[in-house]
Amino acid sequence: MRPNQALSISLEQIEAQAFADVYRAVPVSYASANRVHLRDIEGGACLTHSTIVIPELDRVVGVTALDDVKVACDWMAANAVPGWVVQMPPVFEDVTRHLREKGFRPIGNGWAKFCREVPPDDMVFSSELTVRTIEPAQAESFATILADGFGLPLDFCSWLAAVVGRPNWTVQLAYADDTPVSCGALYSDGQVAWMGMDATLPDHRRKGGQSLLIRSRLLAAAELGVKSVTAETGQPDADKTDQHASYSNYRRAGFTQLYTRPNFVHPADEC
Repeated sequence: MRPNQALSISLEQIEAQAFADVYRAVPVSYASANRVHLRDIEGGACLTHSTIVIPELDRVVGVTALDDVKVACDWMAANAVPGWVVQMPPVFEDVTRHLREKGFRPIGNGWAKFCREVPPDDMVFSSELTVRTIEPAQAESFATILADGFGLPLDFCSWLAAVVGRPNWTVQLAYADDTPVSCGALYSDGQVAWMGMDATLPDHRRKGGQSLLIRSRLLAAAELGVKSVTAETGQPDADKTDQHASYSNYRRAGFTQLYTRPNFVHPADEC
């Protein structure tokens, strides 16, 4: 599978749709206290979170046409705090050139963008853990595991929990006996789905929980009529790919890395 603009748009926009829906789920009190904002732009999204400034929460994603990127940059300049990024697949050379001309620069290694087809007939492994698809009654366990895994503050949990039970979402937990120890989510729309929100409690890592959840979500995607699933994670250094758990899990699960997506940081107040 070779990346091209049409495929990249499909994969970028399903990720943008998933995160846009996460932002729609934010409790009003949390959004007000943390200046959480969303703007939809032509299948993509502008996301802001003024008190936690990280690429996951403060970015332009899924916006790929040059004129739309300019609109997105203007909106972010007016609504985000410094540190927000534009995420752009390398196949959109005109947009990348524009960003560089305006002083944007890539920071870090970027994100590895993966894709694979379903169902996961090629995934064979064993684990002592079991997986269950959860309902809102178990949302707090999902939120607590995810917040702990990413080092997010406890007040973030009310937002994460609100995702469980929303349309298009399949949220799953892996259990050690009856204790939830690992989590993951799937957002689907038609024949394409996004997979993410993966985390495992420290004392239960290296027990196959994430591989189990990847396979389980791929099976769920197949039942929903999905043909392709995308996911992303931080791009490790070339000599450290085997040491990056999330990256290694996706590769072992048969995902193909299509490209590395740079994070272009905003240099000033406008572009």
